[in-house]
Amino acid sequence: MTSTKVATRPPSPKELMQARLERLTPAIAQIAAKHIDPDRMMKMALMACERVPQLMECSPKSLFMGLLQASEMGLEVGSGFGHAYLLPFKGQATLVVGYQGYVELIARTGRTVRAANVFEGDEFSYEEGTEPRIVHRPNLAMPRTPATLLYAYAVGHNIAGGPPVMTVMTKVEVEAVRQRSPSKNAASSPWTTDYLAMAMKSPIRRLAKMLPKSRELAQALDIDENPESESVSQWQTTLDRALSGEPDGPLGPPADGSEVEGVTYDR
Repeated sequence: MTSTKVATRPPSPKELMQARLERLTPAIAQIAAKHIDPDRMMKMALMACERVPQLMECSPKSLFMGLLQASEMGLEVGSGFGHAYLLPFKGQATLVVGYQGYVELIARTGRTVRAANVFEGDEFSYEEGTEPRIVHRPNLAMPRTPATLLYAYAVGHNIAGGPPVMTVMTKVEVEAVRQRSPSKNAASSPWTTDYLAMAMKSPIRRLAKMLPKSRELAQALDIDENPESESVSQWQTTLDRALSGEPDGPLGPPADGSEVEGVTYDR
């Protein structure tokens, strides 16, 4: 026998996304770092989709993949921490680890890291050799904008002591990093909304390759270089289950028998 529940109104994109995120919550709970609250992660993801509506039009599988990867690394998506962001690009959601995300992951390896931008009018000198040294005296009276950026640098320190590790990038090098970003010109891209923060992220990311790595830090570097990383196959079954066997299709009825208001289900 076939029966149909008649919808009182069409479901909104937010309702559909919320239903999908609720299905993903148990999977997030299984793999998330201990300090990550799965319910909060889903709330942050929904808020990110509301801020960038194009995310709701992206492949659900790509969106879920980004959330799984961020949760596993212990980074919140789209929160005030600035750890990580989901960006839409050609129908796919891409996870981008932010400047503060790298700072957090490096701190977990027992090192601290700080970065800064150098602008026209600043006093700046950089020495390599057996005793590397950076001297930077900012001139706050001068404009500090993407147009006046000259360099970006990062310095890492071991909490247990020892010499610092540092790297300096010219604006040309920073721009080369930006040019490799598929979504560099998108309105929602951090290269558009937070260029100077991304400029600081560039030497931090380069510095991270020179430091002892945790599994999470290595994963962040891999995701930045290869969004289609091995995690895609690793979480294939989890994603298919969360999407009820229809990774890129319409929602079916939730497994627990509950229903989303306004959604018509054929049973």
